[in-house]
Amino acid sequence: MSWQSSIFVLLSLAFSPSSAQQGGLAAGAPTVAGPQMSRSPALEAITLKAFQSLSPDQAREAFRGLSAETQCRLWKTKLGKILASNQLDERQLGLVAMADSILTPDLFGGPRKVSTEYLLGDLETEARAAFTPQQFDSIFLSLGATGSSQTSSYHSFSKIRARRIVDCYCSTHSDYCGGGSKCKRGRCNVDPHGTGVGCGFLLLYICNGRCWK
Repeated sequence: MSWQSSIFVLLSLAFSPSSAQQGGLAAGAPTVAGPQMSRSPALEAITLKAFQSLSPDQAREAFRGLSAETQCRLWKTKLGKILASNQLDERQLGLVAMADSILTPDLFGGPRKVSTEYLLGDLETEARAAFTPQQFDSIFLSLGATGSSQTSSYHSFSKIRARRIVDCYCSTHSDYCGGGSKCKRGRCNVDPHGTGVGCGFLLLYICNGRCWK
């Protein structure tokens, strides 16, 4: 199947009449539009290269402090570089192109319809099947460069877990804790700064839990 056909199938699944509650709002996304915050002009102008130089903790905090427009811009820059790398087969190329085509600031900054969540879920499932776990984590779970500490750190929360009360760092709606752990609610501050998303697939889900075995 060509990557163009893959995109058509995903769109058909997402918006088919069988998708229940199409007009409703999806769980895991912000339930209201993000607040109008005073943001740092320097941070808003950050490049992908500069963002990838941050430590995992710095990157996590910085992403939550960005506007939806900047969050989307950084993702599109990363995905564009991957598309231009000539390292993907046809199926993989189509899935990354699909991710790039559906990402808009609205996905990061406000409520999402259930129909949109079906589309994201189908894309996520297809991507997990088309890429190795390492490739999937590197491309879809962080803005870090392939093989960077930002990318590999998502599953390593021993230091964070030792603190008493921390900001939540995983999503129960898009759980990628790994290592036999699961994302569970409790003992963490959910979205303490009102900045919305930052966890899970494409960082599109609110961080509402901690990784526990």
